Amino acid sequence: MGIHVSTLILGASCYGCGIALRRPDSLILEPTIQPGAEFTLTGCPAGNLAFEPESAAGRSFLEELRRRSVICDGMLHNAALAPVLANWCLDHRLHILFKALPVRQEESRVTVMQADGLREYSADEIIDARPKITTPHLCTFLAKAVPGVFGDFVIFRTLMKDLFVMRQRLFPGCGYASARKRLREFWEDRPASLRQAALLWSATRFCNDTIDNPVFELERGIRRGEE
Repeated sequence: MGIHVSTLILGASCYGCGIALRRPDSLILEPTIQPGAEFTLTGCPAGNLAFEPESAAGRSFLEELRRRSVICDGMLHNAALAPVLANWCLDHRLHILFKALPVRQEESRVTVMQADGLREYSADEIIDARPKITTPHLCTFLAKAVPGVFGDFVIFRTLMKDLFVMRQRLFPGCGYASARKRLREFWEDRPASLRQAALLWSATRFCNDTIDNPVFELERGIRRGEE
């Protein structure tokens, strides 16, 4: 027998966490080990950070991000978002199952691959809260770089001195291996202004430049959860 809940949410994105806040009998299935992976595991440069949420939960989340300097000077510290969002989920008693990868969905049922094997979950409503990536981007972190636009590559400053993030525009359907190959080609023939820069590491998943503010996504989820 599987587990039944009123609302099954696929993805502990900021949007998904917002939905769960308004759905007490809900369960989130998240394939990674942390909420908000669309920001924390992608390195996605943030935008629209002047957004002010209307809900009390959204406002308290934003205040905590500002208090901890996760949002500061118009920028987002992606890695520092992870513990703040995790604490927010704990404080609001959200039910999240991590390392849970949906492998099959049939109407009101979802089969999930977990550490102990396949499990089946059913729900009155299933909401897919995983980010929809139409134009994928790969973010790579650099040292001693300069901000600028270099074709499909755009370099941004971060909150950490001397650390930069380079967002690489990809074609729809591009795989990770192809993205890394294109990155290597660009880096081997990079402009003179980047010759002193050092390539540090790349994100483990693609981001979408239309998802750029965790507070906005959380607030959007809260509104969806109230429907």
